[in-house]
Amino acid sequence: MMNYAALLAESSGGLLGLSWTDFLLHLLNFAILITAAAFLIYKPVTKFMRERRESIRKQIDENKQKSEEADRLKEEYSERLTQADREISEKNKLADERIAARTGEMLDEGKRRAEQIVRRAEEEAKAERAKAMNAVKDDVAEAAVMIASGILEREITSEENDKIIDECLKEWADND
Repeated sequence: MMNYAALLAESSGGLLGLSWTDFLLHLLNFAILITAAAFLIYKPVTKFMRERRESIRKQIDENKQKSEEADRLKEEYSERLTQADREISEKNKLADERIAARTGEMLDEGKRRAEQIVRRAEEEAKAERAKAMNAVKDDVAEAAVMIASGILEREITSEENDKIIDECLKEWADND
């Protein structure tokens, strides 16, 4: 009994129906195809992949730099905002102080004017009182002269009249 594989090889004319020379030629063609594919496809693909990898690394580095720059700008703007807030707070404080000082000045000025008005009113009242007293004094003097001349039937001098009026006014003022 012969081996079944040997029998199959003999009946089909070699391995898988190929002769050894055909098999070696196909193997050689396959090796050439692989080599050609390596030069035509593998090298450009690896070159493309290497360039793509470098491009991606470059983009990652750029993004990292941009991110760092953005963080730095963010911190800078944050500091500027904090500084601006401090300046605004200081300016508000100064404005409040100025307003308080100005308000105090205005109150003092108002008090001073009120005192002037009161003083002027008192002076005017005194002047009006003196004027009224003089008017009353003249009226009383005339009335006193008439009464006195009627009673005494003699003439009183103006000096005596002034003296009598002053005494009467003094008594009236003491009674008030």
